[in-house]
Amino acid sequence: MNKLLLLITLIFAVNLYGYDYQLKIGATYSTASQDEYDKYIGYNTGVVLGWGIGVPLMDKISINGDILFNQKGYTINDLELENSIHNRDMTIHYLELAMNIGYSLFENLSIYLGFSYDILVSECNDNNNCKSSYKAGVGNDFTIILGTKIYYESFFVDFRYSKGVIDIGTNASVYSEVESYYPWEDLQKTQQFSFMIGYQFQ
Repeated sequence: MNKLLLLITLIFAVNLYGYDYQLKIGATYSTASQDEYDKYIGYNTGVVLGWGIGVPLMDKISINGDILFNQKGYTINDLELENSIHNRDMTIHYLELAMNIGYSLFENLSIYLGFSYDILVSECNDNNNCKSSYKAGVGNDFTIILGTKIYYESFFVDFRYSKGVIDIGTNASVYSEVESYYPWEDLQKTQQFSFMIGYQFQ
């Protein structure tokens, strides 16, 4: 993981010599799986914002990096446990470090494939009761990302899909202090759709 962080740092350092900066902000639509109670788990909305760079490698190929504040989440809908019905809106805050390889199909359209390492910041429920990374019922995430960008002069829109490849529940901190156990705290893989708008400059 230290090698990954070093590589991302080097890419951002290279950008100081004239490559493209990108500022972006948008909305997310995400969920997480849990085999036993999957039918009770739904999607939640959030926000994503941050900045990135693009470093051209060849005529149509570039390597890109992002540092984003990313809200993932999920909902619990009508889950009956211990003689009561549970409904929750959960939001998981991550610092996302992403890298991808982009390919330009046309002058104003590109596609990309990559990965992200998401560092847990906190987990909050719909009552604004938040747990820090040391007390949350989830942990860091690692995802595969696939997306496309459409450019208009210096502006662009970015559509992205990400799928987790690790179980964020079993990846929770060993210092987690879960006050009462419910099955949704044993979450598995995340899934997220993102829509961002941005501005690119040098």
